[in-house]
Amino acid sequence: MKTFGYYNPNAFDASSDIKNAIKSYQSFFHLNVTGAINNETLVMMAKPRCGVADKGAGGNAFHGAKWPWRMKSLTYSFQNTGRDMNSGTVKDTIRRAFGAWAQVAPLSFREVSGRGNMNIAFYSRSHGDNAPFDGTNRVLAHAYFPPDGKIHFDEDEYWTVNGARGVDLYEIATHEIGHALGLDHSNVRGTVMWPSYMGYRRGLRLHYDDVAGIQQLYGKRTGGGTNTGGGGCTKTDGNKYCPDWKRGGYCTNNQYPDVRKICQKSCYC
Repeated sequence: MKTFGYYNPNAFDASSDIKNAIKSYQSFFHLNVTGAINNETLVMMAKPRCGVADKGAGGNAFHGAKWPWRMKSLTYSFQNTGRDMNSGTVKDTIRRAFGAWAQVAPLSFREVSGRGNMNIAFYSRSHGDNAPFDGTNRVLAHAYFPPDGKIHFDEDEYWTVNGARGVDLYEIATHEIGHALGLDHSNVRGTVMWPSYMGYRRGLRLHYDDVAGIQQLYGKRTGGGTNTGGGGCTKTDGNKYCPDWKRGGYCTNNQYPDVRKICQKSCYC
């Protein structure tokens, strides 16, 4: 509870009361809010997750955005590439993770030697940032908001790609890069910025909430509209993921009114 920002015995607000802290945790993760540590809560607490605190997040990535980098052309470097996969596989996987964000926001990323705006490394246990890792199957990774930009993966995990046994590097890297770009955790299930690792997800893409968050910070990537096909419809989509959002039910979900504005072809044609 203390590690992830829910409980602070020295605070002058509700977080100083452990029952309120438990309620806050349960509410964030959509559990039955009782203020008591029940089995449902223990199961969620036991899931592997990101080491960045949840408390203070606005409930979703859109409202939980912190602050952006001042520039939109960013560099990154590798201090090391871990021991579980060859360097080329690790670098290619993390390059794809950066690309997921660059597809929806006007950002570009370039690998450099030495130090970049964001610096990536795999470490075990204590590694000099006052946030030691804790062995396997608990905290998987953590990252620091701009302008710090450090991205650390727990070397004690077994990192893999493409659904092999272990922790999927692509998903965790995409999540941690979100933090390094300024996004907080989201409590919208299915988002990349959800705090807990739910296991490998084939064909993982950014959720609408992830996209809304990054675009709040950096704006929209231009040139993303699509031309209409036949049938006389003159409406256009403003994002390449509009067909996916329609299939996910966002066109008819009143919690996401912006989808209907952005995705007029998918939602109305």
